Parts: sequence; C-alpha cells; structure tokens
Amino acid sequence: MKEWLFAIFYGGVVIISLIVVLLEKKYGNDQILTHKPTTVLLNIIVSQVAFYAIFVLIAWSIDVAASEPFWYTQVFSDIEVNFDTNRGLSSFAILLLAYTSLCFILTGIVKSSSNMIDYVFTAFFLHFTIISLVNMQFPSTGAWWVASVVGCISACFLGDFMSHRLEMMSYASSLGGVEPSSSSSS
Repeated sequence: MKEWLFAIFYGGVVIISLIVVLLEKKYGNDQILTHKPTTVLLNIIVSQVAFYAIFVLIAWSIDVAASEPFWYTQVFSDIEVNFDTNRGLSSFAILLLAYTSLCFILTGIVKSSSNMIDYVFTAFFLHFTIISLVNMQFPSTGAWWVASVVGCISACFLGDFMSHRLEMMSYASSLGGVEPSSSSSS
C-alpha cells in the first residue's frame, strides 16, 4: 500500500512540475529573465523533482518487469547499488538511467546549452547531499559512484547536444530560409 501512495505522490509532483514548465513556455522566455534568482531556484526545484520522479518511475518499471517488490529506500540508499546481486545490478541500472534521462527534462527547463552542466551537477550535488543526510554517511559503494559519475557525464553530453540542436533550430527558423551571407541587391 505504501508503494502506491508513494507512486501517486510522485505522479502528482510530476504533473505539477509539467504544469509549471508549460506555464513558463506559454508566457514566453522573453518576459522571464533566465538569470533571475527566483527563476533559477524554480528551475532547480523542478529539475530535482523531475529527477526523483524519473528515478521512481524507472525503479518501479524495472522492479515490476523483474517481479521484484518496489521499495522507496532504494531511491535514497547507496548500499542498494552494487555489482554483487541482481537487485544491486538493477539499482545500478536504475540510477544510471535516471541520471541519463534527466537530460530530456533539463532540455525543456534550461533552454541553454551553456547552463546544462550547471543544472546536471546541481542535481547530482543535491542527490549526494540527500543520500548523505538520509544515511548519515557519505556514499561508500563504488557502484553508486560509477553510476552517478557516468550518468552525470552522459546527461551533460546528451543535454548539451540536445540544447544546442534546439538553439540552432530556433536560429535557423528566425532566418526564414534566407542565408545570412546573401544580400537583397542584385
């Protein structure tokens, strides 16, 4: 029963996060300063909530596929991530996929390839801090560190690539099909 309440809670958080992102898109980025402290804080909160929502969704999906019971402690425990057991390997894959898929959410939130690394490492630092506070010690398993570092690096590269492509698409559409070097005189 706790698992369903946990899933419903995070489902609600995801819906609220998506509404915030859609409202920001509706009112346009021209009216919102991207470096305004409240906007940066809101982006960090939305990205962290989205990270945990993705984490829980992936964990729940993999646990259902593996016919294992889902438990919320795997989200905040570094001990669960190891290379010794099947459960530890699935936790490793869950953490790696959660960090890697974070780039899709951040591409919609950050909207700038130059800020992608900042937001990915902010998400990592906050997750590291939360795990350290929950467990009352720093993460000690090598598998957790490998999954976190590889996931962060892949999220940085993929997110930067996707953001850069979106920036170039908006630049190309603003030209209206006209080459920048062509002149109007014949």
